[in-house]
Amino acid sequence: GYQILSPIANTPSFEEGDNSFLMKYDADTLAQQLTLIDHQIFQRISAKELREQKWLKDNAAHLSPNITNSVEYFNKISYWVASEIVQRGNLKDRISVLKLCIHLAERCVVYRNYNTAMAIVGGLSLAAISRLKRTWKGITSKYRNAFEELGELFSAGSNYANYRELVLNNLPPMIPYLGVFLKDLTFLEIGNPKYLD
Repeated sequence: GYQILSPIANTPSFEEGDNSFLMKYDADTLAQQLTLIDHQIFQRISAKELREQKWLKDNAAHLSPNITNSVEYFNKISYWVASEIVQRGNLKDRISVLKLCIHLAERCVVYRNYNTAMAIVGGLSLAAISRLKRTWKGITSKYRNAFEELGELFSAGSNYANYRELVLNNLPPMIPYLGVFLKDLTFLEIGNPKYLD
């Protein structure tokens, strides 16, 4: 099974005057705050929103507003992480932000906030980021290995087998990656009749 990653050294320093929200706090504080935000969104999801694939309908924002909010939050986190990296004008700063984001994803796993951790990993896996060859070469093997472990944890392979094992072996509280559950619910509804004869 997946082991919680060893902590990475504290947040790297950035240029004086950096106004980025990401750069104002250490990874652990950010992970705590993102977990609180994600938890508030997740706890609002009601059972009725999970029925009949309401989140896929044209009026999903009305039928399943909290699932819609959760999906929007996930996407915002992914694009925020990617934007923070590509906005850096020099290689040294891009490397520092990449390291911070990997550390942030690790801390989210430690706090069992798998939704935000997956969003961060997704953001770091976007083509705009994965193509930054010199940036990826600039991180140490410790960070590269940590990112690879996160990638394995959240891999869609074998129907998210590694992630499912992690969730099964950890007691709540946790914030699960909602996408897996929505996929499961979709297959349950498609594969089973609504009414018994």
